[in-house]
Amino acid sequence: MIPYKILRVVYDWPPPWDGLAPAPFELSKAQIALGNKVIALTGGLGGRKFINREFKKTDDNGKLIVYNIPRAIKKIGPFLTTSLFVIPYYLILKIFRKINIMHGHGHIMLWFNLYKLIFGRVDKTPYVAHFHITGAGREKLLTSRGYKLDFFTKFVEYPLHKLSDRLAVKSADACIFVSKDLIKEACEFYNANKDKCFLVESGVNTSIFKDNPKIKREKEILFVGMVDSRKSPDVVIKSLKYLKGFKATFVGRGADSYINELKELAKNEKVGSRVNFKGYVPYTELLPYYQKCAVFVLPSLYEGLPKVVLEALSCKTPVVASGFKVKSPVDGLYISESFTPKELADKIRAVLRDKPAVDASFIEEYYSWNSKAIEVQRIYEKITAR
Repeated sequence: MIPYKILRVVYDWPPPWDGLAPAPFELSKAQIALGNKVIALTGGLGGRKFINREFKKTDDNGKLIVYNIPRAIKKIGPFLTTSLFVIPYYLILKIFRKINIMHGHGHIMLWFNLYKLIFGRVDKTPYVAHFHITGAGREKLLTSRGYKLDFFTKFVEYPLHKLSDRLAVKSADACIFVSKDLIKEACEFYNANKDKCFLVESGVNTSIFKDNPKIKREKEILFVGMVDSRKSPDVVIKSLKYLKGFKATFVGRGADSYINELKELAKNEKVGSRVNFKGYVPYTELLPYYQKCAVFVLPSLYEGLPKVVLEALSCKTPVVASGFKVKSPVDGLYISESFTPKELADKIRAVLRDKPAVDASFIEEYYSWNSKAIEVQRIYEKITAR
């Protein structure tokens, strides 16, 4: 394989080990294992890192260099803050670090997308745009389900997100999408060129996330991720009244006001003693939660391909979820368009009654980060051979 010097631009990077952050980190590690070098430009410079002057970090014997640029300011977002730093850093690193692949994730790339659209005929550095969601697709689905967007999200964040998406599909040499539905959305809303669209689903670190048959499974429903209304944690709580003897554990951050609403809901549903909010748990400490629960649930309204679903399956934990699709069926994964509390409870009971064999070997073969790095490498080779 041809080795590349990759500039990865992504807003989230560990620590903290939640949200999207572990995915680009794991992909970078796997790409380095293939002989590449990676420079990560991340929106990590804020608070403690700024005070401690943590502007740069080097790892893997110099094969991974991380530059932290300022985080977004609340109610302004990355568009008028973090995103502005991408172009100057790119130009400096292009000259002094000789990068030969630009790989950008999400709408932090807004101004670079515009730059590439204008100067792409002069600056021929191959550019890969990586889509974990589309702004237009998420907005359409959420509003169709009655999800209320606040003023800033509706009139600033989503319009700029959609603009960034449109510029990306026009300026990038290749567009990577984590699900088939995202490709459809890009073609529908942004008139994306299908010849430039590639499906590379999310991956999982199968050396970390694995089953332990010595651990007894409990009557526990596990939810991992951002605890917000888009992921429907209220549906999980309400489902407990149909599931005698089960408890629900929520792992992940959430606004204090919303967590308090959910606690009040659990109290009103008379299941308060069976609901547990763990808050933030580092990625590297999630394994015991997956290993001891009976089932993992994510009744979300909209997702790309959640890494937490793959982590659960890799631990041989059955998954009941909604809001996304996968390329191929996976034994132990049950996906629906949406769930009411009763429907979710019925599906959980059916899954546990049937005791499905979760195909962790399939996950290891097709969803390991090594396999994903190889898929991405082939895309690099295709666009650099043009």
